[in-house]
Amino acid sequence: MELTDILIDLSNSKAALEVANHTIRRLNGKCMRKNLVIIGLAWLSMKACTMLEESEKKRKEAEERARNAETRLFEEQRPKDVCCDGKARVDKKEV
Repeated sequence: MELTDILIDLSNSKAALEVANHTIRRLNGKCMRKNLVIIGLAWLSMKACTMLEESEKKRKEAEERARNAETRLFEEQRPKDVCCDGKARVDKKEV
């Protein structure tokens, strides 16, 4: 009887170990998939931040160019005094 009980206990232990091994492998697979998802999301977040930073730089450069263009346009369109534009001359006879 003892030998039979030992064999039954061993078979139960082996079955329990197989179930535990299967559970561990399944959980390990889930963990790996979750880690891959987390890594992917982190990579996408970093890429999005990089793209936002680049677009912010481009926007600031465009604003600077627009501001400079407006300044040049204002200076070109500003009414100039006839005497002070460098083209008119005042002779002594006219004075």
